[in-house]
Amino acid sequence: MNNILEINNLYKEYNVKQGIFAKEIYLPALRDISLKLEPGKTLGIVGESGCGKSTLAKVLTLIEDLKSGDIILDGVKLVTQENISQNFQKNWYQKIQMVFQDPYQSLNPRKRVWEIIADPKIVSENLSKETAKNEAILMMEKVGLRKELAERYPHQFSGGQRQRIGIARALMLQPKVLILDEPVSALDVSVQAQVLNLLLELQREMNLSYLFISHDLSVVQHVSDQILVMYLGEVVEYGPRDEVFNHPKHPYTKMLLASAPKVRESEAREEIEVQGEIPSLFDLPTGCAFKSRCPYADESCSSKIEMQKLNQSLVRCIKAQ
Repeated sequence: MNNILEINNLYKEYNVKQGIFAKEIYLPALRDISLKLEPGKTLGIVGESGCGKSTLAKVLTLIEDLKSGDIILDGVKLVTQENISQNFQKNWYQKIQMVFQDPYQSLNPRKRVWEIIADPKIVSENLSKETAKNEAILMMEKVGLRKELAERYPHQFSGGQRQRIGIARALMLQPKVLILDEPVSALDVSVQAQVLNLLLELQREMNLSYLFISHDLSVVQHVSDQILVMYLGEVVEYGPRDEVFNHPKHPYTKMLLASAPKVRESEAREEIEVQGEIPSLFDLPTGCAFKSRCPYADESCSSKIEMQKLNQSLVRCIKAQ
């Protein structure tokens, strides 16, 4: 099966200053990221805050440029973004869209709902106001919003309704890939379930592929087919959902799973004693970035660690088993 999205050896860094008179230094935000996404499937991306999840989303949506590596989206290759044409951007956005974390801040408060939803279509296809409104109303109904609400403004909706508006806007160009950046974290638990069920229903109906970014492991486990675990800008474990959750290989993955809330006693996992703080991206350790916190680390972890195949997963750890 052909992949709808493929990323190979992606690097992203920022030029920053730590003081007014200091020299610029490079902050490595993403390091050697590779992944594949099949049509109609969901890849869950997890990791602590600052691991690079949202930066990856910004690179994929052309908000941020990349340093090196390549991205292949539905057969179209993005190498660098220095001289991207307007036509290239337009075609790219028709293939990939994003649903943001905060439904309270991602919608323009001065526009009516139908205008917010129709905007991508108007910009892309230069539709008339009437045609755009009709298409926006159809999309509203698809995501569970009544057409009578089309003239209202965002502040007149609940959090769950606003996130439905964000989903409707993202779907207006009929993309093949949706990036879902913490799409339910700002919602009440009961509303989270409704939005997740809607996303799964839309995926089946429209054959959508999802990149599902979240820190909530229970949500990721519910919706994902594959899991990618990130730590300090690197992929440390990547494999099928059941393999990663039931047989985690990397010590960092084990730490994440052990720290997640348990509903049943049967869900108890191997405890990993992690010490120390997360290293600074300004001063990363050589070799394994997790070695300063890992109870299994020794001198061999100071050399460059490559991804290795273990059962069905890829793991960046020489101690993994």
